[in-house]
Amino acid sequence: MHPNSQLLQEFDAMVPLYRRLHAELGVAAPARVQMLVRLGLAPRPEPAPRRPLGRFVRG
Repeated sequence: MHPNSQLLQEFDAMVPLYRRLHAELGVAAPARVQMLVRLGLAPRPEPAPRRPLGRFVRG
């Protein structure tokens, strides 16, 4: 699950976008969109490269 943004309702500068979201989705007051998310599956990423532990730990 990837939230689109939970900040839309928290900042005055985002009010126009929040209103536009509701207008485009056809949601009229007093109803509100609580969370807009993107669902799906992505290919499994390759393992991240690792440096040998011996470069950081001295025994």
